[in-house]
Amino acid sequence: MIVLCLGLPSSASTWAFNVVRGLLAESHPDMLGVYAENAQSFHEAVPAGTKNVVLKTHSMDDALCRLVEASDSPMILTWRDPRDAAVSLSQRTGQDLRKTLQDLQRSAACVLSIKERRHERMAIFDYADDCMNRIEPIQAIARCLGVDASAQLVQRLHRSLRTDAVRRNISSWSKELGPEATFSTGFDLSTHWHKNHLGDARTGKWKDADAASVDLLDAMLGGHQAMFRSGGQGEVVLPWKEVARGRMLVRPLPGVPAVQSPAQQAEVYLPRGWWSAEFNLHLAGSGDRLFELRVEAGQGVLAHRLLRPAQGQQSTSLVFEHVQPVEAIRLMCAPLDDNEEIPVEIARVRITRLSNVVEAAENKARRISTQVLPGE
Repeated sequence: MIVLCLGLPSSASTWAFNVVRGLLAESHPDMLGVYAENAQSFHEAVPAGTKNVVLKTHSMDDALCRLVEASDSPMILTWRDPRDAAVSLSQRTGQDLRKTLQDLQRSAACVLSIKERRHERMAIFDYADDCMNRIEPIQAIARCLGVDASAQLVQRLHRSLRTDAVRRNISSWSKELGPEATFSTGFDLSTHWHKNHLGDARTGKWKDADAASVDLLDAMLGGHQAMFRSGGQGEVVLPWKEVARGRMLVRPLPGVPAVQSPAQQAEVYLPRGWWSAEFNLHLAGSGDRLFELRVEAGQGVLAHRLLRPAQGQQSTSLVFEHVQPVEAIRLMCAPLDDNEEIPVEIARVRITRLSNVVEAAENKARRISTQVLPGE
């Protein structure tokens, strides 16, 4: 048996991991707890012959997703407004906020994609509901696992995993590590608690950041929060100048030397589904030059369009399907020559979700089922 504990960083995923361990300790004493984000690291962490595993993770590659889903595993998902989670993680680890934004986007995309699978054995907890300090979530996890947990066991787990109790426990063992221990090195192998693991637990703390950070947090992560609340629909509006970076794009041309184009590129992590990326453009150079808009993921091009810039502002959209939430979507703009000047400026890119992967599959099945075969 594999039990999945998947959640955003700073969303109480470690609490869920320890609730599962506590509930299964008596019935499955051989249960192994591991952290892995891909199938390779999972197989490296789990010795051959291991029958019972609690897998804690913040994101999963496609191979690990298939492994977990094939095992009909119970799934415990934890969520927190990713804007709050990003600020909390940055404060506790000292990690740059921009790097944290990408980590939270990738995790949120994975959690949303798994949530929308509508697995029968799934329990979902929102950090805003104070799940760590209430007894009902522990009872719900026991039901999800199919465990007939005694009232005494549930009470004991509740007392030991409340925020104040965990904070005291971490403080006790982290004193032995010395002041040089960091969030990464101060780590308990059995419980997966870190030094400085718990912050102030406030909801809405992202709004207290400086104005520029608030705007960036909302632009990059507000849409993922909306998708969680709405059941899947939402959009991400990229402030292009804030997030785009330069990139040299090499274009091989038949019979002539390859052309290097000074492209601009922005990355975003999205859950599975069909999407529309609307580029808001205005002319920045000569109007007779051809340029390309492109959407990529992994080694593939999902959508692209060749355009000539027009006077004034214009918008154009690319529709694409995304199936790997842990792979960054790369949105790119580049001229089709070796001129160093990119002929347009992008004000923003509005990425709107058209349907999630489950809806897309259901719609496709519905279309097939209503087709009339020739001769009928």
